[in-house]
Amino acid sequence: MSGNQTTVDSGRLGLARKRLQERTFWMVQLGVAVATAVHFLLEWGDALESPFGLYTGLHHLPVLLYVAPVAYASLKYGVEGGLLTGLWSAVLSVPNILFWHRDEFAWLGEAGATLLVVTLGVLVALPVEREHRERRRAEETSRRLGFLNDITAKLTRSLVPTDSITSLLDQLADALALEAVAFRGVGGEPWFNTGPPEDQEVSSALAGTEEIPDVDVDWLGRVGIFPVRRAGFAYGAIAAAWPEGTTPDHDDVALLVAVARELGVAFDNARLHDREKIRLQRYVQEVTKAQEDERRRIARELHDAAAQPLVLLARGLEGLSSAGSEVPEVAARARELREVTLEILETVRSFSRHLRPTVLDDLGLAPALEWLLREMGERSGLVTEFRVEGRPQRLSADTEVAVFRVAQEALRNVEKHAQASKVSLLVSFQLDSCRLQVTDDGIGFILEDLDPWDAMGLEGMRERAELVGGRIEIHTSPAAGTTVEFEVSP
Repeated sequence: MSGNQTTVDSGRLGLARKRLQERTFWMVQLGVAVATAVHFLLEWGDALESPFGLYTGLHHLPVLLYVAPVAYASLKYGVEGGLLTGLWSAVLSVPNILFWHRDEFAWLGEAGATLLVVTLGVLVALPVEREHRERRRAEETSRRLGFLNDITAKLTRSLVPTDSITSLLDQLADALALEAVAFRGVGGEPWFNTGPPEDQEVSSALAGTEEIPDVDVDWLGRVGIFPVRRAGFAYGAIAAAWPEGTTPDHDDVALLVAVARELGVAFDNARLHDREKIRLQRYVQEVTKAQEDERRRIARELHDAAAQPLVLLARGLEGLSSAGSEVPEVAARARELREVTLEILETVRSFSRHLRPTVLDDLGLAPALEWLLREMGERSGLVTEFRVEGRPQRLSADTEVAVFRVAQEALRNVEKHAQASKVSLLVSFQLDSCRLQVTDDGIGFILEDLDPWDAMGLEGMRERAELVGGRIEIHTSPAAGTTVEFEVSP
């Protein structure tokens, strides 16, 4: 017996067991039994001229009583119930025909009444069966649409369609009772829902989908190949194998075609997203580069156009204070103006250094980070610790700027928000990576509870890290301090 026949037989046995457990089934049998008993009693009374003989001539009426259970079974179970109950009633009427209606043509009336009951059951059952069939078709259509909507939602939520391939194949195999189903990307190894099937024909067809056909479905024996395409791009194919001896349902094929199209849409969205992400990264890189160039230009102009004249002004005021010793008021005023000039000069220099520290360009990353931490400690009064691991080396200009800006933002957050007493900065140089770690003993915070405005600095740090291919992690919790780690390749 084939696997398909075994499945059908087990389905029939399951249906029979289900019927035996239903109250309605036994109500129908009770109705048939009552009609049979009444029929027998009237026929027996007619034959023996018993008191039941008073009802002589009514022996056809009990046959018509079968109409009630037959009609009820038809309404409840359709053709299955109406036809089987009618035939069962006809079988139970045979003994009466054989024993009580053997003379002349009396059996014809009895047989005609029985046939009428069976015919009536079928006629009642036909529209009920159509209604049941339409309801089952509507339920199946609804189930398929729900299945397709579920897959579409899952693919829409994921920006990487390959992450959903395994669960998608499992869903397809379960929903459509497939022997095997696989997805093969262009030039890639196939994913199987349960591993390659033992059947060599199926395995070869599933694994041999390197050429993506330009049709909705291509049949290789009992294996259907469903191309995954979108906007002229071929992303792969879904291969589905039905069990041997079964014919693919038209609706199942249509569902697989729709799933393949949705998967094509997901792959195309991912391609467009990646392209847009790359374009945006390039744009941000250009903006960041332009920003750093502008910082360098402004810092240089502050040094040349503002700092130098202020130095000369301070020296002139110093000479004026010395030359005006004979006029104490002039000398005192000159000294006051010189102090103000020196304060302005220091502010300009500090502003210039923060815009673009020359130490970063001249001496490299480690000295620039040490200067940044020391200046922050002098300004805020925090205890600072600076450590270098490995042998310091020069990185690319963009990478050094990114590490410096991340450290600058992290230290600024410590100074403004952490309420810390100590902050440490570690920079580690390895052959294949550079790691920055900024740790404080402050109040910490919960990332999810941050105000969007306060979170902009953290997002800026992450964007800086991504632009140079780095990875940044923030470890924090209330009353436990904060650690910012940034790792990037040289």
